[in-house]
Amino acid sequence: PYSEEVCRTIEIDNLAIGFMESRGLAKSTVVISFFGVYSAIKGELPNGIGKVYFYLWLAASSKGAARINALAVRAMCEDSVYLKNYFESMRFTETESEFTRKGAGPTKNRSFLIRYQGINTGVRGSRYGERRPDLIGTDDAILNTAAAYSKVMTANLEDIIYSDALAALK
Repeated sequence: PYSEEVCRTIEIDNLAIGFMESRGLAKSTVVISFFGVYSAIKGELPNGIGKVYFYLWLAASSKGAARINALAVRAMCEDSVYLKNYFESMRFTETESEFTRKGAGPTKNRSFLIRYQGINTGVRGSRYGERRPDLIGTDDAILNTAAAYSKVMTANLEDIIYSDALAALK
């Protein structure tokens, strides 16, 4: 659906995936809620990506979008009979969703955490126990149209993604 010029500039990196969709097409629901819970159930991703334990989702603010994402996952999961078949425990706060799969072995090897925070709250040093994030995602990281056209805001966002976030994955 994109112009030939845009299509020529798109580079595919299987470990760095972005979703670009119009408003109202359930990007947040699919990527944050469903993909997060799928990852918690499976504990690993296909195609050689491997085991996953910790996702960090960044939004424009901790009190706004990040909190809303956390509460949405909680609402979807908390009373789910279906999910209770997979998890021995589920814990929800306004900043985290933690799932522990049923099964044998150490709890830390069966647990999965999704943390939701504001993009300016500091990504470096993020850990779940001794584990660093397996995925750092952004959702509605730009607050409004004015911020989208601000060179200062754009530079700050690029700095967070290309410096802080990439360093936090190592």
